[in-house]
Amino acid sequence: MRSFVSSIIVMLLLVGLCTLPIVEAATNSYTKTLTTTTELSNGAYYTGYTISGDHMLGSLTGEYISPAFTAVNLTSADVNYSDDDDGYNQFDYGWLYSNTLWMNSTDGRHVTGGHAYYNIRYPFSNVVSSTTIPDAVITDSSGSHQDATKGSGATVTSLLGHVQQNYIDFDGTANGYTRTNYAYDYDAGWWAITAMIKPDGTSGSPIGISDAGSNAVIELQYVDSTADYWQLLVRDQNDNAVSSYNTSVTITPNAWHYVVMYADATYVYVYMDGQYVTKIDMTYNSSSQLNMDYIQLGGIYYGGSNIASWPGNMDEFRFMAGGLPTTERSSTGVIGTYSWACVNGNVPTKAATYKLSGAGDANLFTVITGYGVGGYYINDLSMTWTNTKPNIVSMFPVDDYTYDTDPTVTLAVNVTDADITYEDYFAAFFYVDGEYVGSAGRTTNGEIQYNIGTFTGGYHTWAANVQDTWSGVTSTGTEGFYVLSTLYIRDEQDFTNTIDDATVTLNFYTNNTSTTKTSSDGTIELTGLPVQDILVTASADGYYDRKTIITSLYDTQNIYLIDENASVIYNTFKLNTQSISYPVTDYWIDIQKPMNGTVDTVFSSYFGFDGSCGTYLIQSDVYKLVIHAPDGSEFAYGWLYPDPDGTMDITISSADGTDMVTDWLTTTLTVDEEANTITYYYSSDKDIELATFSISEDDEVLQSYNVTSDSYTFVYNSDASRHVYSLDVTITTTDGEEYEFTRPLTLNEDTINPFPTSYPDWFKQAIVSIVAVLFILGFSSFRADVGCLGAAGIFGAAYLFDWFPLSLTALFGIILIAMAAAIKFKRRQDRMY
Repeated sequence: MRSFVSSIIVMLLLVGLCTLPIVEAATNSYTKTLTTTTELSNGAYYTGYTISGDHMLGSLTGEYISPAFTAVNLTSADVNYSDDDDGYNQFDYGWLYSNTLWMNSTDGRHVTGGHAYYNIRYPFSNVVSSTTIPDAVITDSSGSHQDATKGSGATVTSLLGHVQQNYIDFDGTANGYTRTNYAYDYDAGWWAITAMIKPDGTSGSPIGISDAGSNAVIELQYVDSTADYWQLLVRDQNDNAVSSYNTSVTITPNAWHYVVMYADATYVYVYMDGQYVTKIDMTYNSSSQLNMDYIQLGGIYYGGSNIASWPGNMDEFRFMAGGLPTTERSSTGVIGTYSWACVNGNVPTKAATYKLSGAGDANLFTVITGYGVGGYYINDLSMTWTNTKPNIVSMFPVDDYTYDTDPTVTLAVNVTDADITYEDYFAAFFYVDGEYVGSAGRTTNGEIQYNIGTFTGGYHTWAANVQDTWSGVTSTGTEGFYVLSTLYIRDEQDFTNTIDDATVTLNFYTNNTSTTKTSSDGTIELTGLPVQDILVTASADGYYDRKTIITSLYDTQNIYLIDENASVIYNTFKLNTQSISYPVTDYWIDIQKPMNGTVDTVFSSYFGFDGSCGTYLIQSDVYKLVIHAPDGSEFAYGWLYPDPDGTMDITISSADGTDMVTDWLTTTLTVDEEANTITYYYSSDKDIELATFSISEDDEVLQSYNVTSDSYTFVYNSDASRHVYSLDVTITTTDGEEYEFTRPLTLNEDTINPFPTSYPDWFKQAIVSIVAVLFILGFSSFRADVGCLGAAGIFGAAYLFDWFPLSLTALFGIILIAMAAAIKFKRRQDRMY
């Protein structure tokens, strides 16, 4: 069970360590007015225009395409005429999708667009009303049946809000259609067809996708019946057909409707005026192929001829090879209705300024195309686009990272920015411990670094904000890192200064490593050392050797040497090994001293302590002696002057007894379980200013006394119940010396011991082994196999109580179980014979 729980804890820790606060990119909307030559030309494509300052100058035909951001819309622009106008100046402006051209015009034209690569355009306003549209205009080189005519120029204001709008007019006669000459895999691909349609109430197919070499077709048919509705029909090259009808959305004849045919590689959907109508599953026949030749308007090709000719009007036809935004599928028809603020639709007057303006659900490019005879220029071009904020891929240092080899701290964020191609720069702003420390940047995707130099030791937090040119800001999470500190080598008599007049050799020891460093300026970087308690010895010409313990490599540490010219006493400290509860090698002693308003350790006995240790102490200074027990408890004695005899004996009482803790103080602790009392007595050779005694349990003070006598007996009366008390004593003399004593006491257990007792491991293992052997011997005369199994169980139980190691438990258990199996098998063999 213990092993299983440990595995679960390790797994949880690993999961926690692997979790990084990596921040994903978001978007923001950005509007910018392009007012300089660089801003207008950077990342843009243009021809026929001359860019100068904030002006785009044109005279004849010019085309301007903005940079390709994620979603960019024309917000506004001013068109200024500088010459007399002859009525032919016109401007198209709108959006160039990644695969679809969709344009609007200043004079109310609606230019039908096809695939951007083919740039199929239907300039219906360039032909006279009621004339047949020629091949040269519609770029159809595959057919000869084009009797679609330009509309009569009737104003349509009910939905579109424009004047002078022209449309395709189909008369419904046989072979009346026009083609787009565009091929696509309509079975597997994502595509969409949108159009404004005005049926006159007679059945026919306004839109069809045909294959001239087979009967394959996808058609949207208007059906004339009592209740007008649309029929969507799909027929593959094998003449397999499936259709679906609309029965819920009302169609009003002789009225404009916005119709969408939309495919997502599984279904073809029909929407009308923003409402879902019907759909067909395109996977009805897995062997079907619908890689058609062209899209046909006003009729459908089937069986070698054009059929289902349709009477009515069509405008704003678009085909898109790709997905269609939900906002457009659900549109009510007012799509792309950017307009120039003309006066009643009239042509511009000379020397006037007109404004292009609007906003919509656009994607990628803004396009402005000018057609003119007279001179004109465009300025104050303002565009809005969706900017992709920087994406923070990784951070360094990661959380809880330690700079253990180099104190120089470098912060870094690895950033990718989808828009960086069109930007000049993006920057990272770095913060440490909540304070801004500096910034760095780059012009390409990658890592942004900032070196903050050598940093103070300890734990620090850091974060960064990454900002691009288009006001997109991404913030990191907060990470933490450790910086190893510095060890200062000081003169104990002049501890405010470091020793920089001698070369100091320092050796750093752990249980199994040793590292040597030297210093000539009084400092040593703690880099390259294992992060744990380390024993340090220091030696230098003209100074006494010293050793101490570094308990934290993250905090500022000091080691103090004494000049050989100082008045010193070599003081030996001897621990009475009869008064302790653990092996003497598990204890260590610190000598501490007041230093610049605090108390610092000047000597430690750690590693190799055999009960006696010593060091040089300054004769006239006071020190504190601290004994560290392996159970974590500490016992402080002092303040003490160095003993003139050079030796101080220290006794820790295991029960009752007298401790000669200093050369001026004697104490006695007595615990009487029968009387349920704790008695502490002290006698001092010096005058006492204040002696404080307190007994506490569970951090609650139960009894406390303050006295000023040179000797005193403190008694605490307990009850017969089990208690774990803490006795705290502080004795201060009138000349400033202080003695502190803290001891845990357990009352009313089997024995009374100031320290928790612990049997040595070898003793516990020997007990377990003897019990197991006796168990085997007890069963050996009649059931040795039972004895072996029982002994294996004894080892297992001992492991659960931490009396036997896991490795030996497993080894002995396997051997004993195998022996039991062999004995059992032997018994069966004996019975058979």
